Amino acid sequence: MKDVVYTGQVPEITSLMGRIGWNKGALMILERVPMGWLNEEECERVIRFEIFDSEEDFDSCQEGRVFDSDKELVWSWGDEEGFRVVCTGADTALSELEKEEADWSHSVKSYALWGRQSEAEPSVFLELQIPRILCYPVSFKGNRSRPALKVIEYRDKINGEIQHCRFQSLEEWK
Repeated sequence: MKDVVYTGQVPEITSLMGRIGWNKGALMILERVPMGWLNEEECERVIRFEIFDSEEDFDSCQEGRVFDSDKELVWSWGDEEGFRVVCTGADTALSELEKEEADWSHSVKSYALWGRQSEAEPSVFLELQIPRILCYPVSFKGNRSRPALKVIEYRDKINGEIQHCRFQSLEEWK
């Protein structure tokens, strides 16, 4: 299967998200940019890495990405026109977005994420260099495991520069 790239600007994300057929086990990383000081509970909700929830209000997230093994949708707030969007992977044929002609090579990589799995709480990962608890939507059976993000790197065939990285899955670092 050849991956395709769609780009564009849309006024809102939530309805777009509802028209994409996400595979079971899809994940989402959401960021809400605070407009003032936050209390401790609010700090925990600024950046979230969770299992995809179709009921989420994606329009309230200034940046985010939803991904599964076949595709990824990435967005960031642009301006009055709405969100800048990039959709890569399996052909989703979203009418609001333009199909880009991208002649890229690709390779699959895995990157270790921060933190070691807590013995008490499997979805909690601890890292002394980061002054907060990290939560990843995984539960490894091994004690003190480290998560890894599997990505596809798309590179320009002429100069070899990375043009885009598509998140694919979360796995145990080997």
